[in-house]
Amino acid sequence: MKAKFIVTASLRHAPAHGLEKIKTSMLMLTKVAGTAPGDGVRAVDKSLDGLISKRIGKVGFKGDLGEHLTFSVGDSDLLENVLLVGLGRAAKFDTKALCQVVGLALDQTLAKKAPRLSIPILPNRLTDLNLQGTAHIIKAAVERKLAKVSGDREFEIELLCTPQAKRHIEAGLATSHAKKGSSDDPCCSTTAAAKGAKGKDSKESTATKKK
Repeated sequence: MKAKFIVTASLRHAPAHGLEKIKTSMLMLTKVAGTAPGDGVRAVDKSLDGLISKRIGKVGFKGDLGEHLTFSVGDSDLLENVLLVGLGRAAKFDTKALCQVVGLALDQTLAKKAPRLSIPILPNRLTDLNLQGTAHIIKAAVERKLAKVSGDREFEIELLCTPQAKRHIEAGLATSHAKKGSSDDPCCSTTAAAKGAKGKDSKESTATKKK
């Protein structure tokens, strides 16, 4: 299976980022352990009449790394499926954790037979991975996961960002990645140094703030 990457610069810097207006077959949302759901999650939840918060309360979702909820949306005109993924503690979230989250999201999306996975890359994230590095790591994780899936059809990965972030995301996607298992493999490194995954992107805040 082949990956087709799409960069959609439709997000805003406003608290909810406009996530409640995204149209896709699978929208990935995240929650950091030890924090309340962010503004984006709450906005999507409100648009779905509290469906997300009800599920969170029912199962006691905490946001631990790898914890997830996947559910179909009934009569929404925009969303078909929503995936809520736990990122664990912000201080411990690194490149390996990002690869794990992306791989989990792909597994859940493919299981739902959804043709597109939309991943928001927000301007004020609770991790210190920069925009370009984040896009680069997502690309590496996606391509390695899909290489194990038979068939020639395309699977769409939509990276949602603000207009200011678009060039950084596109630069990350254009960067070639190391062979799996090498010392520079971003999905094996815990230093996040591979391809400069840490540090600031010019003119785009990556400060640690609550979503």
